[in-house]
Amino acid sequence: MIREYSVFVRYFIIVLFGMFVSLWSSQSDGYEWVQTFGGRADDAGYSVQQTKDGGYIITGYTESYGEERRHVFLLKTDSSGNKEWGKIFGGGRGYCVQQTKDGGYIIVGDTSKDTSKDVYLIKTDGSGNEEWSKTFGGAYDDGGRSVQQTSDGGYIIAGHTTSFEAVPPDMWLIKTDGSGNEEWTKTFGGTGGDEGHSVQQTSDGGYIITGNFSHYTDGNIPLIKTDGAGNTEWVTRFGEEVDDPKHFEVGGYSVQQTKDGGYIMTGCKECKSGYLIDLCAFLIKTNHLGGLEWSKTFDNTTFGRSVHQTTDGGYIITGYEGGRLLHAYDVLLIYFSKDEPVPDIKANGSDGPVTISPSDNVNFTLWLDPGDYMDQLVDYGIFMSTPQGWYTLIPFSSTWVPGISVSGQKQLTSLSRQCDCYLAIPGEYEFYFAVDNNADNVLDRTWEDSVQIIVK
Repeated sequence: MIREYSVFVRYFIIVLFGMFVSLWSSQSDGYEWVQTFGGRADDAGYSVQQTKDGGYIITGYTESYGEERRHVFLLKTDSSGNKEWGKIFGGGRGYCVQQTKDGGYIIVGDTSKDTSKDVYLIKTDGSGNEEWSKTFGGAYDDGGRSVQQTSDGGYIIAGHTTSFEAVPPDMWLIKTDGSGNEEWTKTFGGTGGDEGHSVQQTSDGGYIITGNFSHYTDGNIPLIKTDGAGNTEWVTRFGEEVDDPKHFEVGGYSVQQTKDGGYIMTGCKECKSGYLIDLCAFLIKTNHLGGLEWSKTFDNTTFGRSVHQTTDGGYIITGYEGGRLLHAYDVLLIYFSKDEPVPDIKANGSDGPVTISPSDNVNFTLWLDPGDYMDQLVDYGIFMSTPQGWYTLIPFSSTWVPGISVSGQKQLTSLSRQCDCYLAIPGEYEFYFAVDNNADNVLDRTWEDSVQIIVK
């Protein structure tokens, strides 16, 4: 059953510096506009996305409207947050909404039942009219937390299940076709309560998932990579060792594949605040195999809920802070950008290109400012691209080794090195500072600063 209604949902949308985020409360400055929607009972917004027309689509739940105690809602606004239309659906909560390729919307959440809950998947047209809905689950509580339309027109859902002999819950991954019919499901987890909070299809057609693995005390924030059929390719766990976890909110809540093929994730983890165990938002960057590249922990009583990579290569994180002692939450909006290592490579004191004869030697110099990567363990080196292939300078001397080779992870520090290099074979040579994070003889990152030497 669908009902159209005029005003509902007590929450805020704020547009800040061209970004958007759904919020529970707001300070009085720093935003362009605020819109509120609500009724007499409890209402909440859980997910917002900017639409193709520049407006916004929001889902959550309302207890102010409808015949049942709680209903999924869908609200569409223009670019200034003015309501264009609103819809309510069967009893439950909407946790995630995305615009689909046909201009409609897909919502995932869970149903409201007296005895149990099911994963609730709703597809609408561009005006919010229901086209179809599906439920997934068994005799016990199941729920959906994240949905994305896949490249084949179907949908991938992450959530949890306590049905099918999964008590306490397991992380649940569901793949459907374009009509919401189940194609396959997979569960992940162990003896504790495990949940999936975020899923995204990756560039290779597989999936990346994060959530919570509460059955581990030595790293309960998982990052799981699967193939296109949901089969596990690798699992990495993050988080501090905790003998007796105090907070059920611990976990990864958002993951996104980054431009370099790695992954960025945010959420919250347990951290010490004096004698207390508190929660802190985190930001974790990994390579394409889930190996840690760097991490950042923010202040106590902060909660990371969504992360996106920005066009300039930084990251925007949304969430909330407070609530422990004051019993009130404030909006958390963080822009974070690591200062990258800055290499400066010269040949004979020049940025190049430098032309020499086969009998000449080259005075090759490198200066490196490690930026925010100071003391991080990485596999790095000086590499030379030649007509005969790659060579590695090991150590920083005049000795070049064929191929790409690293000698184990080293702390990245300020460098100032030089060597006299002999290039006897005519051709074009390029010198790079680069990183091989996986010691797999593949350069994961090279910097634009390089120097070209032409031997003729």
